[in-house]
Amino acid sequence: MRDAAGLAGVLAEFAGDVQITYTVDGTPHRPMPLAEFAALDPAALWESIAATRKMPIRLQLAGGAVLKKLKFTYES
Repeated sequence: MRDAAGLAGVLAEFAGDVQITYTVDGTPHRPMPLAEFAALDPAALWESIAATRKMPIRLQLAGGAVLKKLKFTYES
């Protein structure tokens, strides 16, 4: 991520209850549905990690949830 010029988008393919928690500058955000996270404005998300260009994530799958793909696309 350090060499990227920006975040173009997030693609998530899943079924069921998938939650994501992500951390920005040491502050974890509340768990949110993966669909909601994938719909966040990529430019705003990129700006939120401007200092470190790091965003640890934690995924939680409940019941029979299946995560097929989680793809971050970066601008060069």
